[in-house]
Amino acid sequence: MKNIINIMLSILPNFAAMSIVLAVFVYVFGVMGVVLFGDEVSAFGDLGSSVFSLIQTFTLDGWASTIARPVMRIYPYAWVFFFAFVMISFLLVVSFALSVITLMVKKEFKVQSKL
Repeated sequence: MKNIINIMLSILPNFAAMSIVLAVFVYVFGVMGVVLFGDEVSAFGDLGSSVFSLIQTFTLDGWASTIARPVMRIYPYAWVFFFAFVMISFLLVVSFALSVITLMVKKEFKVQSKL
């Protein structure tokens, strides 16, 4: 149990760094969404609603019917924006998960090699 708690505490800096990277990524795409779609689509009318829409897209919670399709009716090439956002955010999360798993395995092997 103590090892698990120590590993979780050692993951905290990685989690904080990943949270910052993800927040900057969502912010940049939020600004892009306001600039590209803000005039016509209320989901991207201001930065707050744009970031909220992107978080909904990130979680894949009804994003196709409530966000992507209404935008794509007006802007047919908006799929590039959504595809890029979903793929890059997926890669960020997967890389974070793999780095955490790698860190946990390295720490576990160090503990076993000391025994």
